[in-house]
Amino acid sequence: MPACADFEPLPDQGLVPRYCAERFGIDPAVFAGHVFWRRAGSRLIRIADRGCRPPPGVGVDSIGMQVMRRPPPRGKLTSVFLQRFAAGATRNVYRLGDAEALRFMARETVSITPVDDASGYAVVIGPDGVLGCGRVVGEQLHSEIPRAWLHDA
Repeated sequence: MPACADFEPLPDQGLVPRYCAERFGIDPAVFAGHVFWRRAGSRLIRIADRGCRPPPGVGVDSIGMQVMRRPPPRGKLTSVFLQRFAAGATRNVYRLGDAEALRFMARETVSITPVDDASGYAVVIGPDGVLGCGRVVGEQLHSEIPRAWLHDA
């Protein structure tokens, strides 16, 4: 698969699906029809539909959706990536009620009973679907929702 502008397909296309399967129980099949990309010389990983590629010779600033800034296992999956691909997650998942979900989306810490790996990044699901990424420390679920998603009430 040739590179587009200074983006190139991630050499190990199974890297992110393996990590998602091991850490979150996400079926690798959800990534069928997609390609993981990186900018040459960068650690940032992006995902795009297999048919998404700019015409030859056209430079691009970005492609697809950001997955993570660093490769697994140290990288953190973006909340928007989890919203798109983690609905079927079965490991390190925390389901919140309405009040807890609102607090989580306001970047407040939520008290939880740890599950599975008991620490690290987690998929957070609210009453209406995946909210995004959280980080478990002890019995606390810290919101990793982007600050830019907050608004003044």
